[in-house]
Amino acid sequence: MHYPGMPPRARTVHEAIEHVGYDVTPSGCWEWRGRVNEHGYAIYNHVRVGRWLLIVEGLLDGEQKALHSCDNPPCIRREHLYPGTMQQNSDDMVQRRRHWRHDRTECDHGHDLTLPGAARRYADGSTCVQCRRDRQARYDQRVRTSPGSDGPAAPGRSAGR
Repeated sequence: MHYPGMPPRARTVHEAIEHVGYDVTPSGCWEWRGRVNEHGYAIYNHVRVGRWLLIVEGLLDGEQKALHSCDNPPCIRREHLYPGTMQQNSDDMVQRRRHWRHDRTECDHGHDLTLPGAARRYADGSTCVQCRRDRQARYDQRVRTSPGSDGPAAPGRSAGR
């Protein structure tokens, strides 16, 4: 049976797995022996094998992703895969401390984020309290020193008019 988005000349997903093969790791993962994409996920005819497995079983809708409980991208063991949203994947990544910035001790400008009160999650995604203060001070200085301005301009009008 052919599924939308699946390889047109492909065998079934189980035949593809049998044809390409996998290695069993000490942790019980089935690591794909075939091609992987730039992030290490198993692919067959340009399709992620884990996603293909879950689609065939009717477990994924168009928006969902195949998530790994084992945190091993080339793993194709069905028991290690489950359907989820991109948000669930991101939350899982943060919870398991796999996010690329999870262990930062200083911000991009060198401020120590380990000090009490130095880090806070802002709506724009920034975390450094000192950088936020510095940015606000630069903005306030620009507004105070703009030519012909007695202060901040009214909304929708330029300063000094």
